[in-house]
Amino acid sequence: MATVVFAANNDHYRARKRIFRACQQCKRRRRRCEPPFENHDRCAGCARDGIACSLVLVANPPPSIPNPSPPQPVNPGLATISPTTSRPRFVGDLNPESVFLTSSALPQQRDLTECGVWSSQTPEIPSPHRAHTQNIPRTYLAYLDSIGAFSLPTARSREGLINIFFTSVNSILPLVHESVFRVQHADSTVSVPLLHAVLLVAGRHPAASKHLPPGASARSFAATTAEKVSALLHIGIERDRVTLTRIHALLALHSEGPGGNEAASLQLSTAIHHAYSLGLHLNRTVINREEQELWWVLWILDSLQASLCGRPVGIRREDVSVPIPTNTTTWFDASLRITDMLADVIALYRPGNTSVGWENRGNGKDGERGVGEVTSQGGGWGVEGSRGRRIGGRKWGAATASGG
Repeated sequence: MATVVFAANNDHYRARKRIFRACQQCKRRRRRCEPPFENHDRCAGCARDGIACSLVLVANPPPSIPNPSPPQPVNPGLATISPTTSRPRFVGDLNPESVFLTSSALPQQRDLTECGVWSSQTPEIPSPHRAHTQNIPRTYLAYLDSIGAFSLPTARSREGLINIFFTSVNSILPLVHESVFRVQHADSTVSVPLLHAVLLVAGRHPAASKHLPPGASARSFAATTAEKVSALLHIGIERDRVTLTRIHALLALHSEGPGGNEAASLQLSTAIHHAYSLGLHLNRTVINREEQELWWVLWILDSLQASLCGRPVGIRREDVSVPIPTNTTTWFDASLRITDMLADVIALYRPGNTSVGWENRGNGKDGERGVGEVTSQGGGWGVEGSRGRRIGGRKWGAATASGG
C-alpha cells in the first residue's frame, strides 16, 4: 500500500475546508476525505471509523544505495542485451507484435483462453551480423525468431548438403568460392543468408533427402529456407554486394508455385543489377577469377531464364568486355558453350527478326554448327559422348520449345 505524507502540518493546513489529497481508504469506500480535526495521523473519516489511514506521518526514508552498473562489453560492435530488456514480458493479443510471436505456432497449439503471449529475450544473432542488427525494430527481430531465420540444420546435415552443392551444382555453375566458403563455415563466420541459399539449392537434389531435417520434404525445406533468406535480406543484414549477387543468383534457381518463374526472374534481375553496379562486366587490368566466373554464370542463368520464360535477356554480349574465363572445369566449360549457342537461338526469336532456314545450319555453311554437331561433342568437353548429347539435347530442346 502506498504511503502519502502530509504536505504540511500547521494551522493554515488544518484550517483548509478540503483535504490536500484523499487517502486510499476513502477512495475505495467512495467517501469524501475530510481534513483531520483532532489528530494529525488520520483523516476525519478514518479517525471516526477507527481504521488505519494512508495519510500518516513517516520518517525520512534511508538513502538508497545505487546498484552497481553491469560491466560494459569489451567490443562495442558486439553489444549484448541489457538485463532490463532480456526479461520475459507479456504481449497482449491487441498488440500487433503478438502476430509475429505466434506466427510459427499451429492454430490448435494456441489456448483460446489466453489473451496474449510471453515474449522471451531477443533471439541470439550470429556474430557476423550483430553489428547490422542494432537498429532493427524489436518486433522484426521477434518475427525473425518466429520463423527461425538464424536456425540452421545440424552440423552433420549441413556438411552433407554443402558437399552435394559443390559436387553437383557449383561444378557446373561456380557461384560460390568453395575454399573460402568452407573455411568461413568452419569458423562460424559465413554469411547466414548465403549459407541458407546454398542449403536451399542443395536440398532439391535427389541425394539430399537423407540430410534434410526429420519430417521435412525437399519442397517444404526449400519453401521455409527461402522465406528465411527473404526476411534476412529485407532487413539489410547482408551488406557485401558480391555476396548479395551470389545469394540472389542462388535464389533464382528456386522456383515454387504458379508465380515461381516470376519470382526467380526477379531474383536474377536483382543479382544482375548488383553485378552491373560492381562493374563485373567490364575488363580490368587485374581480374578477380571468382568474380569473373560469377559474371558469366549470371550470363548463363540469364540466357536460360530468357529461353524458358520467353523474356528479354538482361545481359547483351555487346555491353560486356570482361573475357570468358579459360581453364575452367569441364562442366562449366560445357555450360558456356551451350549458352553461347543458346544466344543465337534467342536472337532468332527477337521481334523483327527475318532470318529463316536456321534449322539447316551446321552443314559447313558459314562455319556455323548445327544441333547434332554441338550435342555430339561431349567427348570434347571431357564428358562421355552419350551423356554430353543428353545434356546438350535437353538444353537445346528447352530453348527451342519455349521460343514458340
